[in-house]
Amino acid sequence: MSLDLTGLAPSPAEIRNFVADRSPLAYEAAVDRLLGDPQYGQRWARHWMDVWRYSDVHTYTTTIIQSQPHIWRWRDWIVESLNADRPYDRMIEEMLAGDELAPEDPGTIRATGY
Repeated sequence: MSLDLTGLAPSPAEIRNFVADRSPLAYEAAVDRLLGDPQYGQRWARHWMDVWRYSDVHTYTTTIIQSQPHIWRWRDWIVESLNADRPYDRMIEEMLAGDELAPEDPGTIRATGY
């Protein structure tokens, strides 16, 4: 479960705590803890960045805008959105029209880095 949700193996202390927890809700509590871990968003953001074709463009021609100085804002927005449990459809709306949906919100405008 830890590998699936965060991409990291559980620590020995986390294993001991889970095994010692005899509560019928131990599994659910562990899932909730892992979903609340910032590593969750980082792990799954890598997947979504691949799907959405994330790249740091660097070229010596004048035909492509240099994205390297700014694209990290979009990357961080993806991680934060996943950790905030933002719905997928809302993420798509913000990526395509965040500047129109919330023109005064810098957090939403970062989504348009897509």
